[in-house]
Amino acid sequence: MSKIKIGFVIPKYKGIQTKFTNGLEQNTYYLVALFRSIAEYEISYVLVSDNCLEESLKNQRELQDDTPLVELNSLDPTLEEPVIYDVLIHIESYLPEHFIKAIRSRFPTKFVTFFAGNTMWGFMEAIIHNRNASAIPTYESGIMDELWTSPHYFYQKTFLETLTKSPVMIIPYLYEPWFLQKLENSRKEQNSNFSSYYCTSTRKNIGILEPNISVTKNAVIPACIIEQLYCINKELFEERAVLIYGADHLVKHRSFQRLFGYFKSKSLFTANPRFTIVDILHYNCDFIISHQHSNELNYLYLDALYYNIPLIHNSDMLKDYGYYYPDFDIRKGAQALKNALENHNSYIEAYDSSAKKALYQFSTRNQQNIDGYKNLIRSLLAK
Repeated sequence: MSKIKIGFVIPKYKGIQTKFTNGLEQNTYYLVALFRSIAEYEISYVLVSDNCLEESLKNQRELQDDTPLVELNSLDPTLEEPVIYDVLIHIESYLPEHFIKAIRSRFPTKFVTFFAGNTMWGFMEAIIHNRNASAIPTYESGIMDELWTSPHYFYQKTFLETLTKSPVMIIPYLYEPWFLQKLENSRKEQNSNFSSYYCTSTRKNIGILEPNISVTKNAVIPACIIEQLYCINKELFEERAVLIYGADHLVKHRSFQRLFGYFKSKSLFTANPRFTIVDILHYNCDFIISHQHSNELNYLYLDALYYNIPLIHNSDMLKDYGYYYPDFDIRKGAQALKNALENHNSYIEAYDSSAKKALYQFSTRNQQNIDGYKNLIRSLLAK
């Protein structure tokens, strides 16, 4: 029986440095790894950018990734023997519309677009701020057989269906700590004592690691949680600072300055550029306070759980893990932070066990996730 041939459409295979900081590239990597574990599938990347094969092969070698690479011109349906796929998944890039139509005219290939991000909110913000809303390609209506999106973005299902006229499927969310491990191993080559894991014998600072580029993930609520607890239990912050990462561009904003004008705790805070999480956890922080709106699953949370870092968060989808507070409730967030600051050392074994359960829930090796994707492909090909 011939294998089901599936291609993942990307611009080019980028290097290890971008994969440390780009969640979409990590997502692609995990998805390809899961699909390659399924014996009846034949998986490859389809490279859309011109003249990028040599660079892509070099970058693959850095990651010891032997997934086949196929150049876009090999799919040209006017060729006598083009490369033919059963399924093509747009994940980091898109095929031109005329190319899709040409393939459809000759072959029964199914086309999928994967929306990994918060597309609906991004589209709204682009309209309000007059930015380019490029996340949704302007294809002919219904040209995609399916759109895929993650379970924490289920609420944008009808929005995407309305704009694209294609059905949206909710897919399993995937995560692995592979890139953390690669980066940490590279640090250990220079410093054998390097470790990002929580250590009960050290006392570091509190980190706020939101991107600070959207209303859906920013530092405002975490900063307010600090202020709330500081006003009640100032002693908990002795010898601790609060480091806001990804905030160096905000310090000149009058509204940002005004927020801290309300705070009695303002001397605790410093604004910092972005750094890799393994370095933040090794050198500076051993607590993370987070807040999200409509982004309940993200790699920051799972990175923190992997390292047993006390994670104060408001994700309903992870409410059984870390130190949870609901919605925008700053008082309950302060209670969660207080619990973590006072008791995490005594919880560490139970926390570690709980974190492992969370990580396995999203693992590429979890059979439920594998079966979920097999069912998706089976249903797609039956259409």
